[in-house]
Amino acid sequence: MPTIVETVGATNANSYVSLSEAENYMETRLHKTAWEDAGSGEKEAALIWAGRIIDRTIRFNGTKVSSTQSMAWPRAGLTDGSGYEVSQTAIPVIIKDLQIEMAFLLLSSDRTAENEAGAAGLTSLRAGPVSLSFKDEITVKQVPDTLIATLPTEWVFRDVPYPLVVN
Repeated sequence: MPTIVETVGATNANSYVSLSEAENYMETRLHKTAWEDAGSGEKEAALIWAGRIIDRTIRFNGTKVSSTQSMAWPRAGLTDGSGYEVSQTAIPVIIKDLQIEMAFLLLSSDRTAENEAGAAGLTSLRAGPVSLSFKDEITVKQVPDTLIATLPTEWVFRDVPYPLVVN
């Protein structure tokens, strides 16, 4: 099973959060059956996978603190919603929460699998007389908009589409 490395700014880091932190967070979350049913190894794999997906699909403002760090955070050049500089030596709680929520979603369902209707580009279907409508491009959202919306607007490029777009 994978081993979580949550050392801030490390070249081999693969998570923003430890399993212990995730367990503490999930204690207060409702509707957490998928988390409770998973073993420690599955939870660690989900956290690592969630970190990868976040780093590869969300375009963050600012820059990495070090060119050798393996993950997108910590970042330089960012402020929080109140105008205070974001720490360059710690991972913000909101990023940790985002990763835990994403890991929970991955345990609940395969967010990377294509939705059959979405993959086909189906936008509408009418039964009589039969009518189908298709998109010009296919969108696969791995990180839901509801999770992206939890991030401060100053931290994320909002002018780019977050879902993976396949033409």
